[in-house]
Amino acid sequence: MNASPEAEALVRPRPGRLTLFLCCQLAVLLPLGGWGLLRATQIKAQYALPPLRPEPLVVEPRFDYEVVVTDEQLARVLARLGLEFQGSQTRIGFTDHALRFWTPAARFADPKLMSGEDMRRLLTDQRRFEEVYGRDADPLLIDEGRGVRVRAFEGNTSSSHVDHTLACLAEVGTPLDFPIITSGKQTTFRAIVEQSLRDFSLNQFEYEWSALAYVLLLPPTRSWHTSEGQEVSFDTLAERIMRETLPRGVCSGQHRMHALVMFLRIDDQMAETGEQRILSPPRRSQIIEYLQGITASFVRHQHPDGFWNGAWPTAAPESSTPSDREGDLLRDRIIVTGHVMEWWALAPPEILPERTVLASAGQWLVRTIDSLSPEQLREFSSFLSHAGHALALWRGQDPAEFVAQASVASPAGDRPGPTPEKTP
Repeated sequence: MNASPEAEALVRPRPGRLTLFLCCQLAVLLPLGGWGLLRATQIKAQYALPPLRPEPLVVEPRFDYEVVVTDEQLARVLARLGLEFQGSQTRIGFTDHALRFWTPAARFADPKLMSGEDMRRLLTDQRRFEEVYGRDADPLLIDEGRGVRVRAFEGNTSSSHVDHTLACLAEVGTPLDFPIITSGKQTTFRAIVEQSLRDFSLNQFEYEWSALAYVLLLPPTRSWHTSEGQEVSFDTLAERIMRETLPRGVCSGQHRMHALVMFLRIDDQMAETGEQRILSPPRRSQIIEYLQGITASFVRHQHPDGFWNGAWPTAAPESSTPSDREGDLLRDRIIVTGHVMEWWALAPPEILPERTVLASAGQWLVRTIDSLSPEQLREFSSFLSHAGHALALWRGQDPAEFVAQASVASPAGDRPGPTPEKTP
């Protein structure tokens, strides 16, 4: 049955009403769409990689204490600590340690020793990597599309820790535009740094070296977001570092102390140059108090000979002679003593112990390095790099700078072992 004209008029939409309805819908939807677009833009900006400095910040040594090590002793010790090239047996973990110790400026008269640039090239150029380890070796540098990841925890041809190679390259002043050669492309050091930032998580296995690299390359940025959406700041990283139980951690926890010292020094540099500090005042005070407590533990537990072992937070070593107990091996004593002397050499003065503590530790390192056999020097190479670096820092110089000056001031025959030559 056909509807009456009156009924059809009742159900037929009127053009004016339809237009009004559509306009109302648009009035509601357009702001929502605009808000959604704005929010998407905000989220993208929030999770974008933080800006980076074109060159890493530099933290200079601040002391010159001859009671810790004399010029003659330092020249003798450093002459024993060059990194010998061993072909395919050369360890990447030893190479990046040696690079941060010697810097790219180091050159040696002994052809068996790797120069600083040789070390850096092995870490940054896949062509050189293949010359040393062969084409069948898994590459150190892995293309990840937008960035480059450094392979770790996979033996002698990989980095020994998460972001360790990255931090070493940053510590020696590698600029962001430094060439990086992978198996598939040429890029720059920026690609490694940015990939680290994409991969970083507060829940990752280690973050001491990530934190070290970031504090050299991110300031004055003080907070950023991870790819997982976590907000990270130098305050956050410092809090995580300090809440770990000691002496747990790599090298009996000493790398965490080193990172905290670098936070303090960079925080000071930002203030001195008029840039934004990276630490809040309460967190900075907490770090200083924490490190003062660490120093107090070292003072209480120093062996009369001047060294510490893996039990440094709770007890002094029982004997001058190393035992066969894990934590009290000779290498453990070198590790702990060399590392603490290294971060003390960079620390603010209010964190340091009495000078007699420093002198005793420095002289123990000198005596110990003097006594090591060539085999032990090779075996302990990465640990000794921290000890040698510490001794040089206590004379206010980088090792390469010191040996370049010493090679000019004194005949080569006056010093045993390999003779560094001056860098042009």
